[in-house]
Amino acid sequence: MVAPAKPTKEKFNTLFSSAYAAARNGGALLKEVTADQLTTALIESKLVAGKKNVIYAASNELAYITSLINKLLDLQSRYEIILVGNEEWTKLDQIDNSYKNRLNLHLPMSNFVDYSSPLVRDFLSKYRERYGTDPNKYGFLGFDVTMYYLYGMSKQGREFFRALDQPGMRLTSTKFKMEKPSETVGFNNFGIFIVRYNDFRLEVVD
Repeated sequence: MVAPAKPTKEKFNTLFSSAYAAARNGGALLKEVTADQLTTALIESKLVAGKKNVIYAASNELAYITSLINKLLDLQSRYEIILVGNEEWTKLDQIDNSYKNRLNLHLPMSNFVDYSSPLVRDFLSKYRERYGTDPNKYGFLGFDVTMYYLYGMSKQGREFFRALDQPGMRLTSTKFKMEKPSETVGFNNFGIFIVRYNDFRLEVVD
């Protein structure tokens, strides 16, 4: 993990480190670089030749991300690198897409429309026929939420609301993974898409 000395999302970064340690189960060790001024030597000291190096960048600051990307590009010929950012990075148009491709950039996304999906193509066709335009993000979301709950109720009736944590459906833009942290709170949706830049476009990995 690479982060500024005073990250904007310090609490999230702490939770990320804790979650990684709990899930590692003897796997790859998490190494951290915490510095406002990045150097190639500093980053290289944490990389392992001959292994896949997954680098999570805990920042949304354009200058910091650009500096990190430039250093990683210098190291790419000697190390296998996968860069991981977050959903906010999709708004950073200043970063060249060729760099995103070269560093195999992965992003977690709360919503993602895969226009190559047969379901999405069918939905678009029917939406355009009915409304004469393309749906916005709320059009996709409204369809997904309605389908998820109506399908669940048609299969299980009222009992569906007692078992929202069952495996969800893959829909047009939303992944449902409902979890109930405790009996005193309701369900939360922790479903996300993992997407990556490949051949200058975003594609779903998981």
